Amino acid sequence: MSDELWQRAMVAFQESRRLMQEAERVRGSGESLRHTLAGTLDEMRDFGTRARAWLQLEAVRPNAPLPTRHL
Repeated sequence: MSDELWQRAMVAFQESRRLMQEAERVRGSGESLRHTLAGTLDEMRDFGTRARAWLQLEAVRPNAPLPTRHL
């Protein structure tokens, strides 16, 4: 194998490794995003449950506190 072909093969190999590392980073970011979205959905469900309870039970009382969303 000539030196030029060897150099081109090494560059291609290094680029392949770089792309694999980038793919792993993106996959990790996707997992983190899924975890964050799942937490946000849980918070929204919790807020919805508390808001429904407030509307059904406490809205009939004067000066009843409004439900709050925890961020």
